[in-house]
Amino acid sequence: MPNKCHITDEEVEMYMKTRKYNAAGRLICPRCFKSYPEGTGGPKNILKTHVGSENCVKRGGTIKNKESVQKSSAFFKNFFTVPSTKKKTVPTTATAPKIIPSHVAPKLHWNTLNDSRMPDSAVATEPTHIATPSSIQTNTNPTMRNTLAHLASRLPAPSLDATPNPFLAEFDIPPASYDNPSLSADDLWEESLNKLLHGAFGWGEGPYQEQMVGLVPERVLGVVRFVEYFVDVRGLSEALFEARMSRLIESIEKWGDIQEPAEQEVQPVNTAPAPPPCQERAFSDPIEILSDAESVTQKVQSTRAVPAIHDRVSHSHRCAGYKLDIPGHGSPTSMYPFGLHDEIDLPWDFAVQNGRMTLTARLCEGMVRKEGEACRLCWALKGNNVLKGVVERMRTGVKEGTKYAYYGAGGLQRLLREKNKRVEFYRLRALSNARRLTAKATALDDHKRFLTAVASKRVEHVDRIIRLGLRHGRGIRSMLEQCMKAAEGIYKPKSFEEVDYMRGLVLWKLGGNRVASIAHRSLGLPSITTLKNQVRIPPILLSARQPTTAEVSKNVEMSFDGMEEAMKPVDGARNNHAVLMFDEIATEKRLRYDSKTDFVVGICREHADNVPPEFRSAKDVEEVFTKVKEGKAHIAGEVSGERNQICFR
Repeated sequence: MPNKCHITDEEVEMYMKTRKYNAAGRLICPRCFKSYPEGTGGPKNILKTHVGSENCVKRGGTIKNKESVQKSSAFFKNFFTVPSTKKKTVPTTATAPKIIPSHVAPKLHWNTLNDSRMPDSAVATEPTHIATPSSIQTNTNPTMRNTLAHLASRLPAPSLDATPNPFLAEFDIPPASYDNPSLSADDLWEESLNKLLHGAFGWGEGPYQEQMVGLVPERVLGVVRFVEYFVDVRGLSEALFEARMSRLIESIEKWGDIQEPAEQEVQPVNTAPAPPPCQERAFSDPIEILSDAESVTQKVQSTRAVPAIHDRVSHSHRCAGYKLDIPGHGSPTSMYPFGLHDEIDLPWDFAVQNGRMTLTARLCEGMVRKEGEACRLCWALKGNNVLKGVVERMRTGVKEGTKYAYYGAGGLQRLLREKNKRVEFYRLRALSNARRLTAKATALDDHKRFLTAVASKRVEHVDRIIRLGLRHGRGIRSMLEQCMKAAEGIYKPKSFEEVDYMRGLVLWKLGGNRVASIAHRSLGLPSITTLKNQVRIPPILLSARQPTTAEVSKNVEMSFDGMEEAMKPVDGARNNHAVLMFDEIATEKRLRYDSKTDFVVGICREHADNVPPEFRSAKDVEEVFTKVKEGKAHIAGEVSGERNQICFR
């Protein structure tokens, strides 16, 4: 966030260390002394955006002027006021009694595993009852904690039939569960503790009248333990908690079900679980009492009997720990993240026996009343946020990308198998890519060789080789081999196009058979036989006798087939003319057999009626030759037919 005011980061850190709060829990500006709520941005946000701003500077100047006026008014007031005479203290003539040491029970701590004994201290007496000092005391401001702990000791335990009160339920577990050693005190307050206190006490600043019904005393003591831990252990300022503690004390005093302590009964202020009933014993040694001349804090003698407070609650069974239920009846050895203990300083230890996992708090009380039960601290692990996250991940699985410490042995095995599959996949994929690249490189080399062969001009009609190769599905290497064979004259491609047929036909018709053969040998054009097979001139029907009307119509139709398009009238042309020329063509004098009509042709039209024209048997042929020898029929030497068609426009 950009620093909008003229304040450096060093000044922000200095103000963070010396920051102060008012009774409502608002941050006090170190320059203009105005209180502001922290909000979600934290105290650093207020320091960066407010300190040094225009409003802060104006308010700071106004306060300085007020202070100067107050100082001047106080000076004149003292100048015109007669000083009051102080009373002199008269020393007492009574002798102080001797101090006889008394036996006072040691103070209890919320962690009953702590066997360290606190030093004995004197007990102040009152006319009606005797009260022991609270075990939660600090050198800074122990009064508010002691008051809250004393009020908690006077609250009755809620009945089983009453509706449970969730107020201050966040303090049922040890305060160390909310600690994060990796964060500094300021960061811990901004990121975790401030939100926790808002959730426990609410965001309002009013008293807690509705929450006082069925208030659990142990939770009030949990608040005291919470403040003690984060003030004395983590070094947070107690001013951060004073506003909420003050409102809680006020609410308990007004609306709490406070019970008056009975006569001759000690009301110990202790934050540990309630010990068994104390047994009264009379001390043989007198207890110190106060004289009239001494102050309240001086030690005096008394013969009043006080109850004996045991150091620890007597338990006969060892704590069984908190039994962790594995979701889905799974195995704890495969699902529990054991590596998380090396990553994070968790407040519990683990043990697996007979397929059941047991968690033991680091601050376990050790002994319980009944066999198989867990102590209060071990049972409080159930509400630990880290443990809740562990159980949730065991139930729903660990998200991809999470650190390996949050996986169990089974999860790590699955990750390893998936990783092996990926490695195998990429290894085979790399091998396939290498083979494919090798084939591509070889193909590129063949293409380069093919280009070299084409550029050498030793191969004629390369286009035919490529066309035939693509038609037959040949590869580049096979086409290269065909090119080499064509260059040596071994392979001659025969794939002709329409242009080749037209060129060969023109050379054949204009130059004859010899020119067509030379073009076929030298230029690779189609041969005469191929040209004859490709000629598209329609065949004319032969007439062995006088042409009939049907034969003439058929020949005309076949001759003019395709001429309709050419003879269509064109815009702008006046007349369309077509000339059809007929002539006699000399032929070799010999008889021929027409397979289409099954006739023997070649007899002159004048004597064609004297011979049988249709071929039925060998006798018909013999009769034809007999008639020719006798002179009754002649072999024709000319044939009449269409010579040319000319279209005029």
